[in-house]
Amino acid sequence: GWELREADGRALGRFDAVVIATPAAQAAPLLEASPALAERARAVGVQATCAALVAFDAPLETGWDGARDPGGELAWIARESSKPGRPRALDAWVLHASPSLSGALLEEEKDTIAAALLERFAARLGRELPEPVVLQGHRWRYAQTTQPLGEPCLWDPALRLGACGDGCLGARVEHAWESGVAMAGRILAS
Repeated sequence: GWELREADGRALGRFDAVVIATPAAQAAPLLEASPALAERARAVGVQATCAALVAFDAPLETGWDGARDPGGELAWIARESSKPGRPRALDAWVLHASPSLSGALLEEEKDTIAAALLERFAARLGRELPEPVVLQGHRWRYAQTTQPLGEPCLWDPALRLGACGDGCLGARVEHAWESGVAMAGRILAS
């Protein structure tokens, strides 16, 4: 079995199996008990995305609620407040930078990221924007799997150690779900 501990040494308990469901780059050092699994995890390619959440007191007149522009500096723009069941008190938008802009901004402070994406949003709309009531930047270092493993999950039956997630099959949320289901199947079969 496995005994897991906090960084400070506090015991979390004993377990028959351990599954790591974090981005592959973060899983690799945790998989070192099985060098083959750790090596496979290190083979996953990922791409960072810088993002911002911006909200205004009043709706922006855009004529659209979402835009995808793979060649532009803002690869994805979505009006969160237009989605079903979302609060409409504020006009909230999520902005995702392109891979190249994300690479340029990745090590910047979150406020700098947010300001840069807001500036590009205003440029995309071709006008000045009102003062946002919310502006938050986010650095999503392991956002997109670019080179998945091509296998549903990683599992060492002798150690009862495994890993699953979007790095196994692909970048979409359903790939992560399929990987988790496959991991459960491996555990149950061993």
